[in-house]
Amino acid sequence: MRDYIHVLDLAKAHIAALDYLQKDERPADVFNVSTGEGASVKQIIDGLAKASGLDIQAEIRERRAGDPPHLVGSSKRINEVLGWHAESTFEDILESAWSAWQAGPRLIDV
Repeated sequence: MRDYIHVLDLAKAHIAALDYLQKDERPADVFNVSTGEGASVKQIIDGLAKASGLDIQAEIRERRAGDPPHLVGSSKRINEVLGWHAESTFEDILESAWSAWQAGPRLIDV
């Protein structure tokens, strides 16, 4: 199990942190940017199959040596102090990744 976060949620967390740094009276702090939920590799494969409409065949193997079975962060502090919460679901992440890959490279207006 791993905690996956949408890149746009990550960007919004950085903006919230920058806003926090602009306050005069603030303690130094550390924040996990996390959904607080985990997904397995099998869930990723199944979700990508659903998002893409493809029949994805995966070879199931043993977990790699040294990999922790469950690695999910707590978002409690960033929720409470910065008021930040991940907005995208796991399905949103996979659907937008698939759509972006389908669209191919493109220029972004900044």
